[in-house]
Amino acid sequence: MTAMRPGAAAVLAFALAACAVPNARVGLDGVLVVLQPRPDFSVRRLPDDWVTVGATPDPAPSVAADGIDTYLTVHAGTKTFALMRRVEARLLATPYLGWRWNMAGGTDAGHAVRLTIGLLDAGTPPQRFSGLRLFGPKVPQFSRTITVTWGGSALMRGHVQAQPATRGKRPVARYTARGGRENQNRWWDETLDLSSIHARAWPGLDMRATRIVFIGISAMPTARPAVARLAGLRVSR
Repeated sequence: MTAMRPGAAAVLAFALAACAVPNARVGLDGVLVVLQPRPDFSVRRLPDDWVTVGATPDPAPSVAADGIDTYLTVHAGTKTFALMRRVEARLLATPYLGWRWNMAGGTDAGHAVRLTIGLLDAGTPPQRFSGLRLFGPKVPQFSRTITVTWGGSALMRGHVQAQPATRGKRPVARYTARGGRENQNRWWDETLDLSSIHARAWPGLDMRATRIVFIGISAMPTARPAVARLAGLRVSR
């Protein structure tokens, strides 16, 4: 085997570094702020560690302020849309997901906008990305997802539903964090233990080597108006 010349090796290393995909990482305080939008935040000028999937709804996600928080407003439309940030975090080291939300609209079955957390196990064989219609090659490889939803009824709060893998689809756990028309149009502070939800959904899986690889906001197609306002989305230990 012919040894690579030092100059060629340097060029190759530079090329690989240039092609590396950036990920948001947990800070020294054990917190990763995923989304706390600034007034100039725009889905048309996203940082390199963000991706969008699908058709941007009309109106597009926008930033506003209420005197307390700067928040992102997402309208669900007739097509699937997702706004996701690639992250690098260990599930058991930063299991707590926190955010504030104010929801409006939707149907009796629930709200069209939800949070999606992508998880990857160490040693997962390379595969062609997700295989899910919602996601595409811009989204990191993942083993399963946790979807956090607003249910059609407040009585659904805390409900976990695990769906096994099917052909072309990864396993998903759906967790109802809150719900009900009576709880809409007001701000709610939320903190969830993702590791606890994971243990309920997949009790036989070892989480010690599981990483969080993306966190995002997805809007499913809907014929009825549905609006979500979100702020302070973060993971922490």
